[in-house]
Amino acid sequence: MQQSADNRSAVAIRWVSLAMVGITGLLMAGIAAVYLNLWFDRPTLIAIIETEILTPGTPYRLSDPIAAAWLSIAALPTALSLWGLWNALKLFLGYREGAVFTEIAGRRLTYMGIALAMTPLAQILMTAATSVLLTMHNQVGQRQLTISMTETHLVVGVAGAMLLVIGWVLAEAARLAEDNRQIV
Repeated sequence: MQQSADNRSAVAIRWVSLAMVGITGLLMAGIAAVYLNLWFDRPTLIAIIETEILTPGTPYRLSDPIAAAWLSIAALPTALSLWGLWNALKLFLGYREGAVFTEIAGRRLTYMGIALAMTPLAQILMTAATSVLLTMHNQVGQRQLTISMTETHLVVGVAGAMLLVIGWVLAEAARLAEDNRQIV
């Protein structure tokens, strides 16, 4: 009876993991597409500047070199997000193959936690750097350094730290279990 329940659970993990591989892959493609589109979509850049980065009414300069510098800075949080999702994709591919309680699964969770914890910090730094970049040509008194931190940044950062620790513990437990198997 227990073996049948375990088998059903393993089959369910494999199917859910397959679905998560697809979802994670689509999410990665979507994030990359949005980021790449920003290089060519000036109206969206302007909307982001005026609603998310600068205080309304602040004068700014958005030349091609400034836009390129901003998007280069924005590559950091984007790259962290994609790295975290890449590790999630690899984790779910491993789950699909039955590698659930393994050291590599723990490491992948740890990497996902690092990416999740670091992405809000990278976003905060990106906003600050972008605000300076956009207003550096303004007169004294009209330049801005915008530091924007929300509850979401805190929650995502803490969730990432928790995932990091859970992954670390799982990797260590799997390593110890493997050491014990080799001794016996």
